[in-house]
Amino acid sequence: MVMAAVLFTLVTYYKGIINEHEIKHSKLANAIVRLEDKLLKQVSAIRYTLPDSTWVYNTRKERVRLASIAEEEPRIGLYIDRFQCESCWQAELGSLTYYLKKESELPEPIVLAANYNIREIKLLAQRNDTSIPMYITEEIAPLQHIGRVRKPFFFVLEPGGVIASVYYPDEQSVESDSIYFSTIARQYRKKAPKTARQPAPEKGFHILEEKINIGEIGLRKKKEVVFRLENNSDKPCDIYDIRMSCTCMMLKSMPQNILPGETGEIRVDFLSLSKGHFSRTIQLTTSYRETPYTLTIQGNVI
Repeated sequence: MVMAAVLFTLVTYYKGIINEHEIKHSKLANAIVRLEDKLLKQVSAIRYTLPDSTWVYNTRKERVRLASIAEEEPRIGLYIDRFQCESCWQAELGSLTYYLKKESELPEPIVLAANYNIREIKLLAQRNDTSIPMYITEEIAPLQHIGRVRKPFFFVLEPGGVIASVYYPDEQSVESDSIYFSTIARQYRKKAPKTARQPAPEKGFHILEEKINIGEIGLRKKKEVVFRLENNSDKPCDIYDIRMSCTCMMLKSMPQNILPGETGEIRVDFLSLSKGHFSRTIQLTTSYRETPYTLTIQGNVI
């Protein structure tokens, strides 16, 4: 009896501890959700369109239009100012570098440095051991009221010259930074690299798909099958004759000729008359070559 009472007491005690941890975890999760919701609402509300006359200088002393830096894809940026606390923006530069490694989908980074000169920027890049491209700017008119805070902030430069997703880092909360960068990574996923351009099709008359499998079809059901034709030659292609291998196929429509650079369609109705796998052929005679083309319809009648 004593052992049973002790065991009951221990079980009750540990259940209480587990419940307490579950409550704390639930409160923490709810707090994070509220923080994320508040942060995202603030960030998404800030958007500024840059004037076409907004120019910056790169470290090679070249004058470039700011919007042109993100002509094809967005860029994530850090805005710093000579009048800011240098150790403050250095810390944020470190954060940007860290999250670029952690969040592989983040856009390519830039740094906008206001009120510096080119020599100073080169020295700052060397001192901070960063390869992130830096651009020198005067105070940007649409961002003047933000810049007056004299604190570094992150932003996204979108194609079209739009400054979006402005965020002041929270020095008291690493969680806010993590939420911001993970959100930007989701919102501005890098585009897949462009595939190599496909070679142009050879000149001639082509049937784009000579063999078509219509899959399963019910008994005594009708199915339309379309063969697509393309004339990529320099002369018209006349269609002389078409012959079906089975009365289960009926020609619906067919062009008489296809001019250079044009396409056409042969439409055939297939009627399933018996169960099982089937393969039916069509002979197509054209002016393009002496040998007829063989078109095939395959499938399974169930």
